[in-house]
Amino acid sequence: MRSLARLAAIAASTVLAGCTTSPGLPGNELRVIAERPLTLDHLEQNARYRGPAERARDASTRLADLALRGRVVMARCAMSPAEVIWLMAVLPSSAMPAPGSLLRLRLGDARTPDIAVGPVVDPPALQRGVVTHAARDADPAFVDRHYFPIRGAFVLRCTQGD
Repeated sequence: MRSLARLAAIAASTVLAGCTTSPGLPGNELRVIAERPLTLDHLEQNARYRGPAERARDASTRLADLALRGRVVMARCAMSPAEVIWLMAVLPSSAMPAPGSLLRLRLGDARTPDIAVGPVVDPPALQRGVVTHAARDADPAFVDRHYFPIRGAFVLRCTQGD
């Protein structure tokens, strides 16, 4: 039982600590899926899985302060069929998007958080960040162009811009 808990912690640290592929340079924009609000409790729980550089960035970007004000959302997208990245995006206001909403996210740097700069508006067929196999059957070429197949569903690709 103890080794199962340790394995779960290692898996969580792998997902939360970062990824092998960079999502892009500061200032670049990505399409991401809004998953859930990130509260201060979530931020504190995730801190143990984040590396020193990520924890320093969280502190310098005032992420805890922004989470307290309800302005941080956990977001994700897929870099490849084998790699989903999770990002903590700061919202321009405390208006929390619905889970599954698609956002444009501008990547920050060591002193600037990743910022949600608006909703994804193009193409209009992108309505949710995760689609099922049934939705894929409707237009497989569209889904293949915008999503990666991951664990029985299709997750939005981290494409630049809209």
